Amino acid sequence: GTQVTTSPTSLTFTANNWNIPQIVTVSAIDDDNVEGNHTGSVSFLVSSTDSNYNSLSVPTENVTIIDNDTDPD
Repeated sequence: GTQVTTSPTSLTFTANNWNIPQIVTVSAIDDDNVEGNHTGSVSFLVSSTDSNYNSLSVPTENVTIIDNDTDPD
């Protein structure tokens, strides 16, 4: 979605590192909109030359966004 970003934006797993965790940082977009606390989501696309893994379905990860903006009234 447009509420969060990820870094890195992609991961590569190989025969040598498939079992080693890779860290992805999820950050909320900091804007001036007063939205209150809400949720965002991170989705995944799997691409592989191995047909056993290509287009593998990975569940969307929902994240909580804590809004740092307040209404001036």
